[in-house]
Amino acid sequence: MTPDELRAIPLTLAQANALVAQLHRHHKTAQGHRFSIGAKRGEALVGAVIVGRPVARAVPQYEVAEVTRLVTDGSKNVCSFLYEI
Repeated sequence: MTPDELRAIPLTLAQANALVAQLHRHHKTAQGHRFSIGAKRGEALVGAVIVGRPVARAVPQYEVAEVTRLVTDGSKNVCSFLYEI
């Protein structure tokens, strides 16, 4: 693995929300989640995705997951990397 390669790491909701608070310009932190994944480049955490249940009540709650927050520091390819995981 080269230092420029992105790698996925598990995050707690608190860790993901800390990155949202630091980097996201208009969303508040998420209230809950099913899971959160971070993207690291070298030792730096460069992005995170928070995945939760769907907001719409008509959507099957246990068959569908919804990305509730996606945040990056602007590093190249981080959004795509997190959506592909």
